[in-house]
Amino acid sequence: MHAALEATLGVGSGQVVPRDRMVAGWERYLRAIAQEEPVVLAIEDIHWADAALLSFLSYQARWAEGPILILCLARHELIEQHPHWGTGLPAAETVTLEPLSTDTC
Repeated sequence: MHAALEATLGVGSGQVVPRDRMVAGWERYLRAIAQEEPVVLAIEDIHWADAALLSFLSYQARWAEGPILILCLARHELIEQHPHWGTGLPAAETVTLEPLSTDTC
């Protein structure tokens, strides 16, 4: 678990961690925190995420154990590139915000 977190954060020994170990490490980490207290996982600019990260987040939204809120912030490009991402998940909500007008800036 520690090697996966270190590799994600770019700290530690710099060893390469296989993707399946990264996923398993993050799953255990989130589960361990959620057993102690509620977790809010906020991810900005998710429109730049690769398919593997989107898949991981979808999996966590459906199967994570414990009180975990996953908040993903994205531009409209996310839905243009992945039109069905996030749909069909239990307790999922999409909030679309229109750009601010020049009068409100």
